[in-house]
Amino acid sequence: MNFKQSDLEELLQIQAEFDARIDTHNIEDTKTAYFIEFTEWFNTIEPFKNWKQQKGKAREVQLAELADMLAFGLSAYLQAPDDEKRPVGQMSFTIDMAAHLASGAQQNFDFKFIGLVYKQVEKEKFKTMLRLPFMIAADLYTVPELIDAYKTKMQVNHERQDRGY
Repeated sequence: MNFKQSDLEELLQIQAEFDARIDTHNIEDTKTAYFIEFTEWFNTIEPFKNWKQQKGKAREVQLAELADMLAFGLSAYLQAPDDEKRPVGQMSFTIDMAAHLASGAQQNFDFKFIGLVYKQVEKEKFKTMLRLPFMIAADLYTVPELIDAYKTKMQVNHERQDRGY
Protein backbone atom coordinates (compact mmCIF):
# COMPACT_ATOMS: atom_id res chain seq x y z
CA MET A 1 0.00 0.00 0.00
CA ASN A 2 1.14 3.52 -0.63
CA PHE A 3 -1.02 5.84 1.47
CA LYS A 4 0.37 9.35 1.05
CA GLN A 5 0.09 12.58 2.95
CA SER A 6 -2.02 13.99 0.11
CA ASP A 7 -4.48 11.10 0.57
CA LEU A 8 -4.99 11.92 4.23
CA GLU A 9 -5.16 15.65 3.51
CA GLU A 10 -7.91 15.02 0.96
CA LEU A 11 -9.93 12.85 3.37
CA LEU A 12 -9.53 15.37 6.18
CA GLN A 13 -10.65 18.16 3.85
CA ILE A 14 -13.73 16.21 2.77
CA GLN A 15 -14.59 15.57 6.41
CA ALA A 16 -13.90 19.17 7.47
CA GLU A 17 -16.25 20.42 4.74
CA PHE A 18 -18.97 18.10 5.95
CA ASP A 19 -18.36 18.86 9.63
CA ALA A 20 -18.68 22.58 8.84
CA ARG A 21 -22.33 21.88 7.97
CA ILE A 22 -23.03 20.56 11.47
CA ASP A 23 -23.95 23.23 14.01
CA THR A 24 -22.52 21.58 17.10
CA HIS A 25 -19.48 19.41 17.67
CA ASN A 26 -19.18 17.30 20.75
CA ILE A 27 -16.24 14.92 21.03
CA GLU A 28 -18.23 12.59 23.31
CA ASP A 29 -20.97 12.23 20.69
CA THR A 30 -18.35 11.70 17.98
CA LYS A 31 -16.64 8.99 20.05
CA THR A 32 -20.00 7.30 20.69
CA ALA A 33 -20.90 7.46 16.99
CA TYR A 34 -17.48 6.02 16.07
CA PHE A 35 -17.98 3.04 18.37
CA ILE A 36 -21.58 2.51 17.23
CA GLU A 37 -20.45 2.54 13.59
CA PHE A 38 -17.73 0.05 14.50
CA THR A 39 -20.32 -2.30 15.99
CA GLU A 40 -22.58 -1.81 12.97
CA TRP A 41 -19.65 -2.76 10.73
CA PHE A 42 -18.85 -5.73 13.01
CA ASN A 43 -22.43 -6.92 12.67
CA THR A 44 -22.07 -6.92 8.87
CA ILE A 45 -19.15 -9.38 8.94
CA GLU A 46 -21.04 -11.69 11.33
CA PRO A 47 -18.04 -13.51 12.86
CA PHE A 48 -20.16 -14.58 15.83
CA LYS A 49 -22.86 -16.30 13.77
CA ASN A 50 -21.48 -19.85 13.87
CA TRP A 51 -24.87 -21.16 12.77
CA LYS A 52 -24.48 -19.56 9.34
CA GLN A 53 -22.55 -21.25 6.57
CA GLN A 54 -22.22 -18.04 4.55
CA LYS A 55 -21.24 -15.35 7.05
CA GLY A 56 -21.25 -11.68 6.24
CA LYS A 57 -23.43 -9.18 4.44
CA ALA A 58 -22.57 -8.04 0.93
CA ARG A 59 -19.10 -6.52 0.60
CA GLU A 60 -20.48 -3.09 -0.31
CA VAL A 61 -22.68 -3.09 2.82
CA GLN A 62 -19.64 -3.92 4.95
CA LEU A 63 -17.60 -1.17 3.31
CA ALA A 64 -20.39 1.38 3.76
CA GLU A 65 -20.40 0.75 7.50
CA LEU A 66 -16.60 0.88 7.67
CA ALA A 67 -16.77 4.17 5.74
CA ASP A 68 -19.10 5.55 8.44
CA MET A 69 -16.58 4.51 11.06
CA LEU A 70 -13.83 6.26 9.09
CA ALA A 71 -15.94 9.42 8.87
CA PHE A 72 -16.23 9.61 12.64
CA GLY A 73 -12.53 8.73 13.04
CA LEU A 74 -11.63 11.64 10.76
CA SER A 75 -14.05 13.92 12.59
CA ALA A 76 -12.62 12.94 15.99
CA TYR A 77 -9.10 13.56 14.70
CA LEU A 78 -10.15 17.02 13.49
CA GLN A 79 -11.70 17.78 16.90
CA ALA A 80 -8.75 16.43 18.91
CA PRO A 81 -6.43 18.86 20.67
CA ASP A 82 -3.28 19.49 18.60
CA ASP A 83 -1.03 17.91 21.25
CA GLU A 84 -2.96 14.62 20.90
CA LYS A 85 -2.47 14.16 17.17
CA ARG A 86 0.49 13.82 14.88
CA PRO A 87 1.18 16.16 11.98
CA VAL A 88 -0.60 14.98 8.83
CA GLY A 89 2.64 13.82 7.19
CA GLN A 90 3.55 11.61 10.14
CA MET A 91 -0.02 10.38 10.52
CA SER A 92 -0.26 9.35 6.86
CA PHE A 93 3.02 7.43 7.26
CA THR A 94 1.73 5.58 10.35
CA ILE A 95 -1.54 4.77 8.53
CA ASP A 96 0.45 3.40 5.60
CA MET A 97 2.65 1.29 7.89
CA ALA A 98 -0.27 0.05 10.01
CA ALA A 99 -2.23 -0.92 6.90
CA HIS A 100 0.81 -2.67 5.48
CA LEU A 101 1.22 -4.70 8.68
CA ALA A 102 -2.51 -5.49 8.83
CA SER A 103 -2.71 -6.54 5.19
CA GLY A 104 -3.82 -10.14 5.14
CA ALA A 105 -3.25 -10.48 8.90
CA GLN A 106 -6.57 -12.29 9.32
CA GLN A 107 -7.33 -10.53 12.59
CA ASN A 108 -9.48 -12.53 14.95
CA PHE A 109 -12.57 -10.31 15.05
CA ASP A 110 -14.11 -11.45 18.30
CA PHE A 111 -15.44 -10.06 21.57
CA LYS A 112 -11.91 -9.20 22.75
CA PHE A 113 -11.42 -7.11 19.62
CA ILE A 114 -14.62 -5.20 20.42
CA GLY A 115 -13.25 -4.51 23.91
CA LEU A 116 -9.94 -3.34 22.51
CA VAL A 117 -11.68 -0.87 20.20
CA TYR A 118 -13.86 0.37 23.05
CA LYS A 119 -10.80 1.03 25.23
CA GLN A 120 -9.11 3.02 22.46
CA VAL A 121 -12.21 5.17 22.03
CA GLU A 122 -12.74 5.58 25.78
CA LYS A 123 -9.14 6.70 26.27
CA GLU A 124 -9.46 9.14 23.35
CA LYS A 125 -6.68 7.50 21.35
CA PHE A 126 -7.45 9.67 18.34
CA LYS A 127 -4.51 8.42 16.28
CA THR A 128 -5.61 4.80 16.75
CA MET A 129 -9.21 5.72 15.99
CA LEU A 130 -8.04 7.17 12.68
CA ARG A 131 -5.74 4.24 11.82
CA LEU A 132 -8.13 1.41 12.70
CA PRO A 133 -10.54 1.63 9.72
CA PHE A 134 -7.54 1.55 7.37
CA MET A 135 -6.12 -1.48 9.17
CA ILE A 136 -9.45 -3.30 8.92
CA ALA A 137 -9.68 -2.38 5.24
CA ALA A 138 -6.17 -3.67 4.58
CA ASP A 139 -7.01 -6.97 6.27
CA LEU A 140 -10.45 -7.65 4.79
CA TYR A 141 -10.82 -5.38 1.76
CA THR A 142 -8.46 -2.84 0.24
CA VAL A 143 -7.70 0.69 1.38
CA PRO A 144 -8.73 2.11 -2.02
CA GLU A 145 -12.10 0.35 -1.63
CA LEU A 146 -12.53 2.00 1.78
CA ILE A 147 -11.61 5.42 0.40
CA ASP A 148 -14.07 5.01 -2.48
CA ALA A 149 -16.81 3.88 -0.09
CA TYR A 150 -16.06 6.88 2.16
CA LYS A 151 -16.27 9.36 -0.71
CA THR A 152 -19.54 7.82 -1.89
CA LYS A 153 -20.95 7.92 1.63
CA MET A 154 -19.95 11.56 2.06
CA GLN A 155 -21.85 12.46 -1.12
CA VAL A 156 -24.90 10.74 0.37
CA ASN A 157 -24.38 12.57 3.66
CA HIS A 158 -24.20 15.95 1.90
CA GLU A 159 -27.40 15.13 -0.01
CA ARG A 160 -29.08 14.23 3.29
CA GLN A 161 -28.02 17.56 4.79
CA ASP A 162 -29.35 19.35 1.71
CA ARG A 163 -32.75 17.73 2.40
CA GLY A 164 -32.70 18.82 6.06
CA TYR A 165 -31.58 15.51 7.61
